[in-house]
Amino acid sequence: MTLPENKSGVYLHREKGQQGASSVELGGTAYWAWHPDRKEHEAGYTLFRRDVTCADKAPYHIIVSADNRFNFYLDGKLLGRGPLRGDLDHYFYDEYEGVLAAGRHVFAAEVVVWSEAWQWSAAPWAELLLGVEDVPFATFKIGAAAPPIETKEGFLLFFHAVDNDPAREIVYPNGARWCSRYTCGAVLLDKKDPFEILAMTRKPLLVPETDYETGNMELFWRENVIFPCGAVMEKDVIRLYYGAGDYSTCMAEIDPDELRGEMTPYTRKTREATVSPTELWNGCYGWEEKA
Repeated sequence: MTLPENKSGVYLHREKGQQGASSVELGGTAYWAWHPDRKEHEAGYTLFRRDVTCADKAPYHIIVSADNRFNFYLDGKLLGRGPLRGDLDHYFYDEYEGVLAAGRHVFAAEVVVWSEAWQWSAAPWAELLLGVEDVPFATFKIGAAAPPIETKEGFLLFFHAVDNDPAREIVYPNGARWCSRYTCGAVLLDKKDPFEILAMTRKPLLVPETDYETGNMELFWRENVIFPCGAVMEKDVIRLYYGAGDYSTCMAEIDPDELRGEMTPYTRKTREATVSPTELWNGCYGWEEKA
């Protein structure tokens, strides 16, 4: 079976400058679908569902996209997430196909719209995987570092974390201030659903310790910075390549079993970031919020 094209709740492509529904050369016509009681571009989560009843076994083929991100379910089981990041003229879509058993089934799409995202681009945005509030040793910001490594337990992702401490503030000759420290942590992601966090290190795996990591103003070594850039698994060791002091490239090794021992089960605290960007940036690096 194929869901009726004018009621599928999916959108594939908008002609340039067009705001409403549009025709597509991909099996028919698709239209914007939105909740009648919500404003256009209203931020938050909205659930779309479609009940289907089959007298016998029936194949299905569904094409889905959304603005900004979606989780797509069949009978409560996650089929996938999407779409990939694109732009107004190039929307990515995801295709799902399979066979339904006889009986009643529910297709559902959980769609999230980010506040004010549409002002810059209606294209899909990246989905938050981990927030500052989730990392015990981060107070300022975090970010992806080395590409994930596939292990038998899941995907291992190293990330950098930044904590600020006024007690270690340094004032440069040009008046700029620096009180940040960059460290490294890791999370374990589910193989079937990489957006699902299984475990995380509760303390940094790597911190600035040597002179080329803790900094030297005269040699232009940035103070208290290590930044993971690459990771490889070779036999029974993980080699982590990282930048130090914004000046040199280094390598650290860790035993996979020891790393697993440093990780504890973990799930996200919230579905959205709870730390305000204003709270993060105001006053840091000598920047002050404009009145």
